[in-house]
Amino acid sequence: MKTRNLFLALLIFCSGLIDAQDVKADYQKLVKSFIDNVKSDNKEVIADMILYPLEREYPIPDITDKADFVKRYDELFDSTLKNEISSSNPEKDWSDMGLRGIMLNHGSIWMDVDGRLTAVNYQSKFEIDLKNKLIASQKKDLDSSIAFFLETYLHFRNG
Repeated sequence: MKTRNLFLALLIFCSGLIDAQDVKADYQKLVKSFIDNVKSDNKEVIADMILYPLEREYPIPDITDKADFVKRYDELFDSTLKNEISSSNPEKDWSDMGLRGIMLNHGSIWMDVDGRLTAVNYQSKFEIDLKNKLIASQKKDLDSSIAFFLETYLHFRNG
């Protein structure tokens, strides 16, 4: 009985340590290609690697297509994000998360197993400022009794 309890305790402890797998060699090539294109600021090539729409945090509009991405590239990929991507090691900093895809560090960038960019969970200073500006604009349209909110917590999307 003690052995069984010890085994269960060890299993529970170890399961918390296992959350990602090393990136497979095939995926490393996809990641390396993405990194090289970010280093070279190849907006057009990166735009072809995206699964659209690329969602942005509400109230910032989503990036809907290739032309929209190329136009907004510098808003999204600022020097901080480009540095994080450019200095990343496909073997150490990228993790295979199974069916969810491949992520950089703790999820700042997500790619699917086909090498398409599916999410950018990073906000540049430009996007933070834009978000605050859009929220301030929304507050002006509301009655003063409810216009004191700091952030939008729930937003419904159609479709």
